Amino acid sequence: RYTGPKDFSGQGGSKVEIEDDLGWGFSFDYNIDRRFSLGFGFTWRGANYVATIVDADDPTNTQVIPSRFDTSTFGARGQWNILKTTLTPYVNGSWSWLLVDSNIYAGTQTGCWWYPWYGYVCGPISTTYGASSWSASLGAGVRWEPSRNSGFFLKGGYEYGWTGVDLFESAHIVSIGAGLLM
Repeated sequence: RYTGPKDFSGQGGSKVEIEDDLGWGFSFDYNIDRRFSLGFGFTWRGANYVATIVDADDPTNTQVIPSRFDTSTFGARGQWNILKTTLTPYVNGSWSWLLVDSNIYAGTQTGCWWYPWYGYVCGPISTTYGASSWSASLGAGVRWEPSRNSGFFLKGGYEYGWTGVDLFESAHIVSIGAGLLM
């Protein structure tokens, strides 16, 4: 899953420049028939970025933060293979939950959590700025099965995604996949 670079501008000259990156994912789909499948999937991507923060009271005071952010999704997906042939165009869609972690330190809190070997553990927890929201995508591509009996397929396509997070309003995603039919 490849996503290209993207720049965002803010007030007073603040900006974020996100580099392109190659992510990965996996899915488990149930083929209702040769043409339609439903399932769930997980994706992850980490991308480098540079954030330039401009002080609202003193525009000459800027802070440049190079970092790396992580995004991941988990959700439902569906695909319709348009033809019943070994080479077929397809359309797909997904509805997922999106998690974004900026990896920028946001403070320390005290909290407790369950640790399987020790029971409840309490202590300081470093937090980072992030967001979570719904995300959705629609896409199209081509799927190829070298042989109907092999159970193996390759596919490639384009997806347009959007979210409920202001920073990531949309994404252009190129995906390449391989899988086994069982």
